[in-house]
Amino acid sequence: MGVRLFFALSGRLMADILFVERFPLGEFYRRRFSRVYPGLVGFVLLTWIAAGGTDLSFDGSTLVSALTFTLNYAMAFGSSAPPIENLWSLCVEEHAYVLLGGLALLLRRRTVNPAWPLLAVAVLSLLDGLVSTVVLHQQGPRAYWRTDTELAPIFLAAAAYLELRGRRMPSWTPLAALLAAMIASAGPDLVAYCLTPALLAVAVATVDAASDRVRKALSRAPLTGLGVCSYSIYLWQHPFYRLALGGALSWWTALVLGLLAGLVGFHLVEQPARRWLNANWIGGRPAPLPAQTV
Repeated sequence: MGVRLFFALSGRLMADILFVERFPLGEFYRRRFSRVYPGLVGFVLLTWIAAGGTDLSFDGSTLVSALTFTLNYAMAFGSSAPPIENLWSLCVEEHAYVLLGGLALLLRRRTVNPAWPLLAVAVLSLLDGLVSTVVLHQQGPRAYWRTDTELAPIFLAAAAYLELRGRRMPSWTPLAALLAAMIASAGPDLVAYCLTPALLAVAVATVDAASDRVRKALSRAPLTGLGVCSYSIYLWQHPFYRLALGGALSWWTALVLGLLAGLVGFHLVEQPARRWLNANWIGGRPAPLPAQTV
């Protein structure tokens, strides 16, 4: 549920940047690289060294697959990387950037409504997942960690945002859709897989219609502060989660250590590297934020 909500949020944001604002693709990819890659390299290398010789160790080929955004397919076909297995979702995200950028480039000089190609990709992804599970009887990482079966939340949210933005919607729409998604995610696998992404897409696409109280609650400093650091926290929490799962740490200790490691990674690795790359590679120009994002 959490990963798919993240995918839906990302799909909305990417639709705004690539199809509404029409951000230059070269600069878009350079900024994505400076945002994602330095933190990833630091996390993977340090975890590889620290986990060596333990039950959480992983081999060099798995390390390479993590650094080349192919880990989700490596794990789908047998590789094991317990302390960094959370990176499967990052792989899906990066592959979606490539596909969304390609669609944006293809459609910018055409009159086609981009929501329809985005919806078509989402439907194909859902059908792919259904074939994998119902026909081929695949489960777990083999079925649900592959990009081809997990693109649906990103592309559904992008299509929903492009279709629903600017329309007047009841203020209860986003919360009702989110609640329905939470209920659906607790249902049978096929219901959760097909229905949850669609409901999350509606919730994310219509969040601007929420009441002032809801929007103010989502805009408070503690939440936005965590949002700024969320990528590093996402990276660094997982080894501690695995230690807690194995009984080496209590859950509360693992949670605190994961948050602290994420904050340290953000301030010592992600932010300094990002600032340096933006200043020396991209030219120091600040990235214009879409109005809806602000």
